[in-house]
Amino acid sequence: VANIATDIQTRLSVLGYLQGIEVESQVFFGSLFFPMSNRVAPFNDTTVRQAVSHAFNYEEYLTEILKGLYVRSQGMIPNGMFGHVNDLPIGSYDSEKAKQLLSESNYPDGYSITIAYATNRWYRERARNAALLMKENLFSIGWTAPIDVVGLTHAEAATKLRNGEIQMLYSGWWMDWCDPDNYVYTMAHSNGWWADCIGYSNPQVDEWTIQARSTPNPEVRQALYRQIELQVSEDTLYVFLHQHVDYLARR
Repeated sequence: VANIATDIQTRLSVLGYLQGIEVESQVFFGSLFFPMSNRVAPFNDTTVRQAVSHAFNYEEYLTEILKGLYVRSQGMIPNGMFGHVNDLPIGSYDSEKAKQLLSESNYPDGYSITIAYATNRWYRERARNAALLMKENLFSIGWTAPIDVVGLTHAEAATKLRNGEIQMLYSGWWMDWCDPDNYVYTMAHSNGWWADCIGYSNPQVDEWTIQARSTPNPEVRQALYRQIELQVSEDTLYVFLHQHVDYLARR
């Protein structure tokens, strides 16, 4: 029987040099992101949300905070799952574009916001560092209004986000069941948990989502999920960060 170890991300650099140790990795259907409240200023302005998506330094996040252990996420539906859109346009780090978008928005100097992270999650230190990086990146594009970074329980943070008391939260979504509807309905349909939390409502997206969950035809579903992902990308509801990777070491 092989000896198997899990949760070894912090020890990978050592394990790779040990004789007889094999390390395998597999992308997991769990994604992390910054949801932005559509209910209140400044993220009730799509142009501000787009500016934020280009202000964040994803490479620094992946290499410095995540130590290169995870992969960039691309939209709501995880890579490897049916319905994933491989060529989906998502925010990329472009500080000049971010500056231009912010200057063209209704809030050219930014707006006083609070970015929260969950103190009762296993990824709390990473979440805090990501929130601080977001704050630093926003200031670098000409955002002069105050930005607070606060630690709360996830339940407290989600309630405050829903009530418009905070504007952004480092969080994510892990698979409940292996179907794209679990992500799309949750994050894009007006009655979905995350969509309701940030105040997003798009009747066309709602219609597509119900159609996609109702038809058994995989080609029709794939086409509908592509339409939904493209619309959500254009609306820029989330700053998509990374998709989780599981590692397994065995002798």
